[in-house]
Amino acid sequence: MDITIRLAILDQAVKVALASSKDWEEVFRAMIKAFKDEK
Repeated sequence: MDITIRLAILDQAVKVALASSKDWEEVFRAMIKAFKDEK
């Protein structure tokens, strides 16, 4: 997968996590999930 697309997915995951929760643990889990869902 193109690194630009990967970063876009990661960026979107962070934005969604921040919008739904200010808890950084939630943000971290969202980032992990985004990378797992990508495969």
